[in-house]
Amino acid sequence: MKKSDKDRIHDVLKRHEGTWVCSSIFFRELFIKDYAQRIADLRKKGIIIEGKTCDQHNHKMNMYKLTRLDYTEKDQLSLIAL
Repeated sequence: MKKSDKDRIHDVLKRHEGTWVCSSIFFRELFIKDYAQRIADLRKKGIIIEGKTCDQHNHKMNMYKLTRLDYTEKDQLSLIAL
């Protein structure tokens, strides 16, 4: 079953374990043009995601990270498979 864009973004953030992820990854590598809306959807579900302007690249996109890692065992197993 194909994962939703929201789930793919959440997986990337979980994989980076609380470090900042440039949104260019979502846009340019995963081809998710409405990544900001998907992040808003994740926040509405209660997932705590911090955001700031990217300070690693020469653009005005944002960076995001999970602020609290509370994975279930299923989450951990799915990350191993990636």
